[in-house]
Amino acid sequence: RWIQYIIILNFLVLLLHFLNCCLWVEIVSLFCLLTKLLYTIILYYYSFIMYSKHF
Repeated sequence: RWIQYIIILNFLVLLLHFLNCCLWVEIVSLFCLLTKLLYTIILYYYSFIMYSKHF
């Protein structure tokens, strides 16, 4: 009886830990994506300015 509860509890803790890690990964990947997007926008913006100055 007790063993069953311990196994279930361990499983829940593991699941919670896994979800927490996944959540962190999602947040980090989202941050990376936003940074890349911002970098790309800035790059395009500067190249557009340079292109405009050229003409």
